[in-house]
Amino acid sequence: QLLQKELVDYEEDSGNPLPEQIHEFVNVLTDRSYKLQGLVHDLFELSNLEMGGAVLKRKAIALHSVIQNSAAKVALRLQRKGVDLFMNLSDDEMIVLSDTHSLEQVLDNVLSNATKFTESGCVTIRTRATEEKAVIEVEDTGVGISDDYQVDLFEAFSQEENWRNRKFGGTGLGLALSRRLLDLLDGEIEVESQKGKGSIFRVFLPLAKN
Repeated sequence: QLLQKELVDYEEDSGNPLPEQIHEFVNVLTDRSYKLQGLVHDLFELSNLEMGGAVLKRKAIALHSVIQNSAAKVALRLQRKGVDLFMNLSDDEMIVLSDTHSLEQVLDNVLSNATKFTESGCVTIRTRATEEKAVIEVEDTGVGISDDYQVDLFEAFSQEENWRNRKFGGTGLGLALSRRLLDLLDGEIEVESQKGKGSIFRVFLPLAKN
């Protein structure tokens, strides 16, 4: 960020535009720095959970508001890829018993995965309620996950070994972190997927009792 600012200041002060390639290099450095920052953050969070150091504050939360916040974070990325984002939220607002920050982390991870692995089609978010649980479904039309790999999907650093992962990148931490957070929140996560056709991730959360 400092380097980007220096470049802009130089161009404004000198009146001479720098070669576009220099800006491209700095943009790549910035992008990689953000990804490294995210990796360090996820490692710290996962380590903290494994050591039992996480303190979650569970309270009654309006679920749809948290979903909309997370959806807004990926909306522009999906739009740039030409992928549609659909939201089919239940008419009745659902109040869940959860930790706001941790719940948002889970939704951010699931939506970020759907965004990363979907190059065409759409990502759809749905909600419904059972007798005791709120159910969030995130469905995509992305690359899908093989049956063999689904067994290890929520393990830290696990990735499906094929050319698609080399193309899309990632560390395999997001879903592992999400499962551990949901364990602490009395929630669950599951996946239904077909290779080459897309995936559905379902998150189950306890409803707050009246």
